[in-house]
Amino acid sequence: MKKLSLFLLAMAICLVAFRSWWQPRLAKEAAELSVPRATSDLRETRLDVGLSEAEAKLWHHHDEGSGFLPLSFFYALEDSQTGKPFIEALSRFGFVPDPSNQHGLPIGLSAAPLSTAPNKALMVGVSCAACHSGQYTYQGAVMTIDGAPNMLDFEALLDSLEGDLAATLGSPSKLFKLIESVMAWEQRLGAEEKLLEMHPSARRLVADAAEADEGHPLKATRAHLEAGLHAAYHAETPAAASARLIDVAGGLQGLAPEASDGGANDDAGAWQHLKDGFAKMGEDLAFLRRHGERLVTLKKSYVGETAGGPGRADSFDAIWDLLVQTEQVTPMTAPVSIPHLFGYADFHWVHWDGNSSAAMGRDYAQAIALGADYFRDTHVSTVLPHNVIELELTAHRLQAPVWPAEFLGAIDAQLVVKGEALYAQHCLSCHSEETLTPLEEIGTDPQRAENFAALSQDGKSYADLLIELGNAAASSSFASHGVTEEDLAPVERSDHPTWRVTGAYHTRRLGGIWASPPYLHNGSVPTLWDLLQPVSARPQKFAVGRELDAKKVGIDVDRQGAGAWVFDVTQKGNANTGHTYGSKLVDADKWALVEYMKTL
Repeated sequence: MKKLSLFLLAMAICLVAFRSWWQPRLAKEAAELSVPRATSDLRETRLDVGLSEAEAKLWHHHDEGSGFLPLSFFYALEDSQTGKPFIEALSRFGFVPDPSNQHGLPIGLSAAPLSTAPNKALMVGVSCAACHSGQYTYQGAVMTIDGAPNMLDFEALLDSLEGDLAATLGSPSKLFKLIESVMAWEQRLGAEEKLLEMHPSARRLVADAAEADEGHPLKATRAHLEAGLHAAYHAETPAAASARLIDVAGGLQGLAPEASDGGANDDAGAWQHLKDGFAKMGEDLAFLRRHGERLVTLKKSYVGETAGGPGRADSFDAIWDLLVQTEQVTPMTAPVSIPHLFGYADFHWVHWDGNSSAAMGRDYAQAIALGADYFRDTHVSTVLPHNVIELELTAHRLQAPVWPAEFLGAIDAQLVVKGEALYAQHCLSCHSEETLTPLEEIGTDPQRAENFAALSQDGKSYADLLIELGNAAASSSFASHGVTEEDLAPVERSDHPTWRVTGAYHTRRLGGIWASPPYLHNGSVPTLWDLLQPVSARPQKFAVGRELDAKKVGIDVDRQGAGAWVFDVTQKGNANTGHTYGSKLVDADKWALVEYMKTL
């Protein structure tokens, strides 16, 4: 027993000695290498960026007049990957869910009547928050940040939506089932304004026909409606579609079953309502076809040599194809990161190359590029200028969020003091106010700036064309909606809003930079720490997603989950070169600089 006691005493002395040697080293390594840990049980929040609850609600779902597909379609169309209604699959494209929305739409999508839609049907449109309300995660915590860039993969959305719709429209049976499902969802949602107006008894008859198998009394009716609707949808003109549907209605004569079982399919009134409903559906189908074709054009405009992926887009190539010329699609070769809007009230020039000071003209181009109806011969559009002004004024209230220490860990105050001095020495000359930095000086991938500078038509630069087209579309809209100079004064950045070709990249203050990864204009660098490394030491490929790296400040390339989209710097427009400021600092100074940028 005495020997055992002596043994235990000796072990205790050894452990104390080892602990005194090991713990300081562990603490030192933790300070240098470990990822900060969340220090709170809070798991989900919307960070304060200066918006009230009412302003945030407006920001999330206000209608721009850019409705591109009926709301009922998002319920009725099946997502081929998940087998669910498409509206339930939107989160897989990067949309941020909004459980409070009455229509089940995520942040950034609106549901409102469109002036060109039949029967004032609710149309789904894209608005500012789809791109500019981001959501980030950290070790199970979820942070929604209005004004932050969102990891929206618009290219994947359009590709899937257009593909699923094309497969449906190409099949007579699937098209008929879709139309029946649209009718059913409109009834279920209680919509007062229905895209496809038809008497309730006729709707029930269509539903019965959609389920009719061999031997069913309505099987012949189903075959007749499938063939007729398919031909009418693909008719070249609204008049031709109407004529085909009148033929469909006429062909229903004599198809009603003779036997009576008391069901809707034996009601003579229901059959008459069915004939009447299809006879007047020509304009409705023509509208659907036009918006289906519009979706195809949008999809083609966002596809090119270089994939955009989450949080990136090449809007100017899309706008060129939709507004300037439609004959030949310009391949996308310069997708850029969605920028943050923190401090938006102080922005004078916008976009990565600082090419526009025209707030409303830019908004009109964006709304049309995302689906608003626009008629080039008259410059009439469905964009709603008063709503756009309200969104602009709301954006003016966006401020940079404070680093959420309860989620991401505390900031090292001593390092911040050191980092602030380094920031003043190495960063402030470019990031104290808006300025243009020539391509040869900054050295980052030139594709975005060069593409905009290279596009021209009839001797006019892209900027000149946007001035003409933007002014024409906006002026027509302002006149029809009664918009005055007094209405525009609070949102325009200049007395003479304009567009320009800069051939350079635009910089401004870095407020909220921690909440807008990845970095550089094309999103080619995952963290601020990586941005401070020589180009040769920056990641060549990395996974992109919402999970943050609170130590390096950016996205955590090792924790984005299986199937995450991978950024490849070797693709055209994706180079991670340039912006080597601070890359020669020693690591201790780099860490101090990163720590300070958490406070911006």
